[in-house]
Amino acid sequence: PASEMLNVVFKSEEKKTVRIFDQFGKMIYDQDLDQGVKSLQIETDLFASGVYFIQVESTNNELIREKFILSH
Repeated sequence: PASEMLNVVFKSEEKKTVRIFDQFGKMIYDQDLDQGVKSLQIETDLFASGVYFIQVESTNNELIREKFILSH
């Protein structure tokens, strides 16, 4: 479980968009990343404890979705 910070590491250096959705499907985070970015730290202390989904979409239309649990 994540608590105050979510660390995301990317395999590719392409441009990408990172989104986080709550358990009801509401988007609560959206960030575009430039080419060459290999990691991202997201502060989660303002998110309520619960289940979330992170989605990473690259410029070549590769889409990755993962579930994570936030526990404060």
